[in-house]
Amino acid sequence: MSVSSTVHSTLHTASLRLAFAHLNLRFNPFGELPRHQRLLTAVVELDDLPRQLHIAGTAIQFVADHGRGKSTHLIALHRCFPDSPYTQIHHRDKPRFLSTNIQFVDSIENLSRFARNRLYKRSGSIALTTHRDLSMELTRAGYRVISREIAQLSTDRISAILNARIRHARRNDALPIPVISNATVKSLQDACGSNIREMEYRLYDIFQDLREISDV
Repeated sequence: MSVSSTVHSTLHTASLRLAFAHLNLRFNPFGELPRHQRLLTAVVELDDLPRQLHIAGTAIQFVADHGRGKSTHLIALHRCFPDSPYTQIHHRDKPRFLSTNIQFVDSIENLSRFARNRLYKRSGSIALTTHRDLSMELTRAGYRVISREIAQLSTDRISAILNARIRHARRNDALPIPVISNATVKSLQDACGSNIREMEYRLYDIFQDLREISDV
């Protein structure tokens, strides 16, 4: 590579790295985050679920449609059990599960009924996310079932979730950052209902074009 090409590549990389510096951010806060970073931005209330999951034969299911925060709750609960396996299941995945005292399974509905029953036999207790209530089959499998339906309906809660994402991307703690106003949250609720993921998609585009630090 020539010297000029190397310099251009370096400048391009630096430009990408500092693309959100004018907002005092390290990156667009509404892009996809890896699991460990999603944990840092989680705004959830687990109450006594960790204690309940310690009881053998317990199944905890987080139930909701796409984008409502099921996985975030499961990730937050898993933090209390870092040595237990956590499996994200995509469509047509066929993961192999080992027998264990506590199992964490994200998107369990992507397993066939046969595969789910086989998994139950290998799990002392289990925490999972699902789009539909699996209480009946979990009870038949011998579990004591605790269900949490996830619905982010409070404007204040949604505001806390979205602004936590922005704070996570903050570059300099001594300088201000953009803030999502309650008026914007209400507008997002009107457009997206309780679908947090859809709100984040819309905010991603807004932050791509945002030119100065201000209330959004």
